[in-house]
Amino acid sequence: MGGGASKEAGEVQLCGHSGPILAVAFNDDSTMVATGSKDQTCRLYDATGPLVKTLVGHEEAVLSCAFSGDGARVVSGSGDGTARCWDAATGECVAVLKHPDSVRSCVFEDGGGVLTGCGDGVARIWDTEAAVAVETLEGHAGAVYDCCYASDGRVATGSQDGTAKLWHKQAALLTLTGHDSCVYSVAFCPDGSKLVSGSEDRTAKVWDAATGALLRTLEGHLGDVSSCAFSPGDGAMILTASEDRTMRLWDAASTELKACCDRHGAEVNAAVFSRDCTKIATASKDRTARVFDVKATLVASRPRKSLLRKPRAKGVDPFPDEPAWVDDGAAVSEGGSDDDD
Repeated sequence: MGGGASKEAGEVQLCGHSGPILAVAFNDDSTMVATGSKDQTCRLYDATGPLVKTLVGHEEAVLSCAFSGDGARVVSGSGDGTARCWDAATGECVAVLKHPDSVRSCVFEDGGGVLTGCGDGVARIWDTEAAVAVETLEGHAGAVYDCCYASDGRVATGSQDGTAKLWHKQAALLTLTGHDSCVYSVAFCPDGSKLVSGSEDRTAKVWDAATGALLRTLEGHLGDVSSCAFSPGDGAMILTASEDRTMRLWDAASTELKACCDRHGAEVNAAVFSRDCTKIATASKDRTARVFDVKATLVASRPRKSLLRKPRAKGVDPFPDEPAWVDDGAAVSEGGSDDDD
């Protein structure tokens, strides 16, 4: 299938994947977007819409992707048990990092190494030139679903075991307990003083990253919280994405819901800010990624009662017989088949 974009006011839709999109990332200057899909490819788009490269080589779904700090490389993690490093300009695979289980998360460190989270419950730091793990972070009792760096080099991980952990080198500093189910996403605020975690329990929680104290809980999503992030710069906003088909913006200090955007036709698997905090990119089961203007989203997507329904029991579709609402006056049908993840 080809690739391209369609545009609505304040957003760009990135098209071309033949399966649900599971991951999305910006490069540092916010000009490029990487996506990872169940169709086993990672794609690179110009942030204005055009498809630039399709990275082919994985043998199962691409679960995670990230750019290096200089934008020259992309790393992708897959259910095939590998993380692959790619030359962003040529599309050539330059390194294959082999794991004993699916690679659920991957991110570059400032020095050029790669941090991965694996289905075997271990996070690893890799020398990409030698394709060897130089550090292992062991301690979770389930798959590591997400991992990230703080500005001072600390690492955070989120796990199937319902906890998040903070690490320095290979030593666990803190274990954060409080979620009722899997932790799918973790992210530090810009100065590293706080951590936000998103969970299958439909909440995001904000923690003191020095003491491990729970500071606040963000409630309102009607499905699993698949992704979370602080806004770059001042960390004043928190971005969440959910299987309830929305991405939401929250005031990080007050937890007030500032925007609830429901432009996708199926669950939203990932959402990220651009480094300059002018854009948000989302990835969805509806087989599209979208790039939103932050200011326009705050104006156009103020919370509506139609999106703030009472949560239902876990495992029950919050919209069992309804199309995905796009705005107050129109709707679109779901993209993707019932067996799409």
